[in-house]
Amino acid sequence: MIVEDEPDLIRLYKELLPKDWTVDAFDNARSAVAHYSTHSDYDLVVTDLSMAHKQGEGLIYDIKYVNPFQKIIVLSGHTGDLNVPEHFQVRVFQKPWDIRQVTEVLKDWDSGFKSQKTNVG
Repeated sequence: MIVEDEPDLIRLYKELLPKDWTVDAFDNARSAVAHYSTHSDYDLVVTDLSMAHKQGEGLIYDIKYVNPFQKIIVLSGHTGDLNVPEHFQVRVFQKPWDIRQVTEVLKDWDSGFKSQKTNVG
């Protein structure tokens, strides 16, 4: 699942994800949470933090309430205020991020996925 309010970034993220994955994209956190509450079987959630109606941190907590084991990647320009517990398994990339690093994490998302903040740029 992708949660991003910029359409160009949604297209880019879809291109980076494995082609055999089914990808649902939402342009706001409120719609994403509503959908996730009844469809929580995603391998991965990729989200921005700064969005209208509901910030990404709230989205992360809502998702973890439904599925505490959900893996989440945050790609955002505003990661300094993110405050989630380490056991949430959230990987954070500060924009501008290096597409090679993000691609590697997406390829290896299920092996060694650890909470970590990566500042690139």
